[in-house]
Amino acid sequence: MELVVLGEVYYMRRTRFLKRLVRKVIHKIEVPIDYFTSVEEAKAEARRQMDEFVKAYYATA
Repeated sequence: MELVVLGEVYYMRRTRFLKRLVRKVIHKIEVPIDYFTSVEEAKAEARRQMDEFVKAYYATA
């Protein structure tokens, strides 16, 4: 079993007929935690990767 920090970039939208909120995942991130990195360092790395993806995603959109 490997420990990982999970992160998702998503947006929420309403369905057309039933008006329910639906979460649409754009990108998933998994950062492994090993003996040399702490949980806080792994969280910071996941946030950095998510920020990098969002900047690139909206720069092309």
